[in-house]
Amino acid sequence: MSEEITASVSFDVPTMLVGLHWHNRLNQYRRLVRIAVIIVAVSALSTTWLYPTVSPTLSSAVILSCGAGGFFLGLLFEKRRFVSSLKTSPLLGEKLIFVADEEWLHVTSPHSRGYLAWTLFHRTVATPDGALLYHQKIIFNWLPKTAFASEADYSRFLDLLAAKTKHSELS
Repeated sequence: MSEEITASVSFDVPTMLVGLHWHNRLNQYRRLVRIAVIIVAVSALSTTWLYPTVSPTLSSAVILSCGAGGFFLGLLFEKRRFVSSLKTSPLLGEKLIFVADEEWLHVTSPHSRGYLAWTLFHRTVATPDGALLYHQKIIFNWLPKTAFASEADYSRFLDLLAAKTKHSELS
């Protein structure tokens, strides 16, 4: 591929929330385990301390309901924290330009310009709405399909990702 592929992304809350949705869907196991361990520990301790004579069935029901509630509260707080961090970013509302070629991913914003070698990406993931490019396990760039000039450009970009990075698909 000798031709560059350009994507123009608006760094705003609605666009980035789509990326967070796919990131969370990809990493459900990690989040579930973290939330489950905390909620089960807290609910088990509270039921044994507050009600030492409670039956095991009732104790299990309390633990299960606390776990479900904790899961949904965890999702809510994670999303709020993500949106809050976006709103404090100096890039909020700016246009980011990504230009991909055989060697680099060029990233340009109104405030900076950088070049990322393909070997720097931990992994990349294609989703039905766009692509997640991970620098580390939980730090990602989100490139929605709509950032590309055409469906053909997006397909070429995914082919480049597959050739240059540890790449997978999520449907």
